Amino acid sequence: MAGTRDTYRLARVALIGVALALLVLIVTTYLIGASKLTSAEASATDSARILVQENLADDVTGADLTAPVGDARARELDLVVEAAILSGDTDAVTIWDTGGTIVYSTDPGLIGTRLPEERFRLKSILKDGTDSTVQDGMFSTRVPLAPAGTDASAVAQLDRAYAPIWNATAKPWRSASIALGLILVLVLIAIYQVSRMAARTWTFTTGATFQTMRGGRPAQLGGVNGADLAHAQPDLRRAEEGLARAEVRATTAEERAAVLQEQYRKTLEELHAATTLLDGAALETPSRPDPEIEERLLKAEGRVRLLEGQLQSVKGERDKLASDAQERPAGAAPDPKVEERARSAEAEVASLRNELETARHEVAGVVKELESTRRERERLSARTADAGRLEAEATAARTEADRTRKALETAKAELAAASGELQA
Repeated sequence: MAGTRDTYRLARVALIGVALALLVLIVTTYLIGASKLTSAEASATDSARILVQENLADDVTGADLTAPVGDARARELDLVVEAAILSGDTDAVTIWDTGGTIVYSTDPGLIGTRLPEERFRLKSILKDGTDSTVQDGMFSTRVPLAPAGTDASAVAQLDRAYAPIWNATAKPWRSASIALGLILVLVLIAIYQVSRMAARTWTFTTGATFQTMRGGRPAQLGGVNGADLAHAQPDLRRAEEGLARAEVRATTAEERAAVLQEQYRKTLEELHAATTLLDGAALETPSRPDPEIEERLLKAEGRVRLLEGQLQSVKGERDKLASDAQERPAGAAPDPKVEERARSAEAEVASLRNELETARHEVAGVVKELESTRRERERLSARTADAGRLEAEATAARTEADRTRKALETAKAELAAASGELQA
């Protein structure tokens, strides 16, 4: 029976060693992936800075940076950008003035868009230098732009897809971390099973009598004075009682450790499921999801304000045309050009209303997404705290079990010594 207990003890120690090694490997692979991702992002940032300084700064003028460019100038800049910048990994180029207005973009629809909330970040970039962020699956790098021979300054933004950077650096190591985590869960289950089997063996040993442990020889009831040997040998009786108490404590501590290990295993499974869900959204929000969604909300609200302003302007023009038509002398033939402008204004009003409604729906959707993301982060934080607490309790229970086993071995040694003295 002692050999069986030793076997279980050695197996449990070996499995705990394997679990610790897996934990170290998980942390190491995660850190390596994070380091490679950081290096790749820094390299992409440097590449964007060099493209702006060597290819874009020489082709723009001070006038290009102070007000939105016209259609003809935009086409000229498109040719320069396509030849020097968009031929590589960059997908889009945008130039902001210091007031938060887009003065040039490879997307013509964005030229003239004004986002006042961006001016603080733009001024910070002009002061501190190049900065990169990840938003909507795109890696955006903003670089100070100050052409030689002019006092005008602006910020150039280069956008490229974030998926190639992520897949080439962090994704393989993150997958390795998840695989090692699954193996760790299996090892913890094995530790739990070995602990249960050891607990059953100790329970059986606890039920054995002192005479069985002495080799099955019945105790003699008569002595020199006819007294019971247990009373004649108080040290032996105390050793036997101490052994029984130590075995009970060891069994209790081992069962408690097993329960805590099971709770810890379930928590790890829940955290792994949450991590899998989050990895699905890693390309969209790999870091700091709340600020990025808030930035999207600000941009959507800016778009709404821009459309409202345009709608008011077109409505004013339509009302003026209607007023001119009413003031026309009776019997005078209507001006075809005026009627055409009125119909065009009416159509533009309807179009702007549709765009405004779509933009408002987008604002509502981003608000819902922001609230959902915040709730998810709070829930995951609570789960992480519970996992840490259960791990600490499991560690304490294993420490208590080891301490109780040492007490059990000491009690057995005392019992063996007392039994030898009795036989002598």
